Amino acid sequence: MTLDSVVTAVWFFACFITSDTKFPTIGKQAYNIRKFFSTNEPIWTVYTTGPTRRTCEVDSIKDLTKVSVYFTRTFLDGTARSSKKELGTFNSRRKKHMDIYVPGGIYTASEDILYMSENRACAVIMVTTKLQSKLHTFDLRVRNSSVRHGPGPDCVEKYREHERREQVIYKRECQHILDKHGKAPVHHVVL
Repeated sequence: MTLDSVVTAVWFFACFITSDTKFPTIGKQAYNIRKFFSTNEPIWTVYTTGPTRRTCEVDSIKDLTKVSVYFTRTFLDGTARSSKKELGTFNSRRKKHMDIYVPGGIYTASEDILYMSENRACAVIMVTTKLQSKLHTFDLRVRNSSVRHGPGPDCVEKYREHERREQVIYKRECQHILDKHGKAPVHHVVL
């Protein structure tokens, strides 16, 4: 091997290691939505772009496998507490993507993770519903241990790259929705 070949190889390797700044398409991988859901902590939706009456929306993970996640999505609609059980299926070829079904196989939406913080404390999720026509909304979600301090500036910045407007649907008072002995009655949503 000649000196020129060694120098070229070292230069290429150095560029590959710093591919985020030199070659944005080399070494980049899509975020993995399964990794964000891989937690025992509740996951709160802090901001959403979709017009909604919902507040205090939280996902509680019940079971996670390589191919799916079974979770309960709980929220307040006005003052009524509602919960619905959902099944998210992962796509091995599109790690950022998850299709969501209610038990019984009815498709309701898909979610794509657009950004996830390094410590997996927060994420920006694009939600696509296909009930009458395709509708995209964006959520900023955080794990329960991070919700008190709010989403990190990196998450807020990434969220605002996709959408500048936001509806805040999480407040400190939302923590009571997790209390199984709470005063608000539970209404199971049937779709």
